[in-house]
Parts: sequence; structure tokens; C-alpha cells
Amino acid sequence: MSETEREPELEIKEEKDEELERAKDSFAVVFDNHKDGEERVRVITDRLGKILDSDDFDGEEVKKSLQACSKIEDKKEFVDGVMLALQPVLTFRKNNPQAFEKLAREVAMSQEGMKPLNEIMYYGGRDDYIHIHLANARDLKNLRALVLDGLQKLAEVIKNNEKVKTIEATSWIVAKNPGLMEKMGFEVEGEIDEEFRRRHFSDDKRKISKATIGREEFLKRYLKE
Repeated sequence: MSETEREPELEIKEEKDEELERAKDSFAVVFDNHKDGEERVRVITDRLGKILDSDDFDGEEVKKSLQACSKIEDKKEFVDGVMLALQPVLTFRKNNPQAFEKLAREVAMSQEGMKPLNEIMYYGGRDDYIHIHLANARDLKNLRALVLDGLQKLAEVIKNNEKVKTIEATSWIVAKNPGLMEKMGFEVEGEIDEEFRRRHFSDDKRKISKATIGREEFLKRYLKE
């Protein structure tokens, strides 16, 4: 296959500056959504999870600095204070990108109700549907193989759970890769509405789209014989 004939790679990477701006936006949303300063800090600390347990910086000192932000009543000052408190984490992220990314993926997969399929793919859902997620994987070279591996493992899960009728994916990744999602068998339903964004993506300014695939089509494509 020639260079021009190759399928496009799945884009799930963000520029580091974009990630920092999105982090600031998310802290601003935390400020707006939680009127109690202690609660604001707790939400942010919970999001960081085991990243604060790293031996590469003093996580307890970061927690103390974050706790000091609980007294701040101005939104901009709060966001700036949180970013300052997180400087040791950001330095670790800059100097050890692969280690930081691995920890961040583990934090994402440890959320309540989520089950890992491999090092980048995990899922959640209810009785009749499953929602798949991809963690950030800027420094992984075998991305396509990991995505296929995750989908094949999910097919085994779905085969043994006849209640599951639909598999969904909703993210900026879907919005950025609609053609590739369709080649993978998904139907791209388009951008989410404002109510759905408010409930699930209020701190994310990127375009977010949803894609779905039915049980039988998914198993036909990804269940290994």
C-alpha cells in the first residue's frame, strides 16, 4: 500500500499547551459548580488520584498547597492558585512524560464503574449498553494494535452478556476521527447537544461527538473465532 493509500491514524493526542488550558477550564468549572472551598479542593484532589502518590515529588506538600486554595473566593485567583500548587506535578509531567501519562491512564481507569480492557481502553455502562473510553496515549507507538486488542477483548465481554445491545463512544476523539470511526463499523451520530454537554462535558470546549454500533455488527467485526 502506498503512502497516500494508507488509512489515517487514530488521533487521540493533544498538544501539551492545549491540555494545560483545558485543565484551567476544568478548575474554573469546579469553582462554579461547588460553592464550598473545601469541596472544590476535594474534587480536584480526587481527580488527581494516585498521581499524588508518585515518588518524584512531594504529594503531601501539593495537597497542602491545594488546601490553601480552599480559602480563595475569586475564580481567577482560585484557578491561578491551583495551577501554582500543581507546579511540582507539572514539572514531573514535563520531565517524565511517559511515566506521567501511565499514571494518568491508571487514574482514568480507576474511576467508579470503569473496567480496563488494556493499557489505553476501558469501559463502563448499564444493562443494555456499554460505553467505551480511550485514555490519552501521546507516547505509545502501537496505538492501532492496542485499539484493536481492546475491541476484541470487549467483544468477549459482550458475547457473555446478552443484555448488551449497543456500544457507544462519545468524545472529542470521535469528533476528530469520524471517517475512521465509520471504517471501524460505528455510526457517527454527530455533535452532542448542549444539555448533554452541560451534564457530562461542561469543562470541555472541544467539539464532542457520539458514535454507536449495534451488538451483532460489533461481534461480527471484533469477536475472534
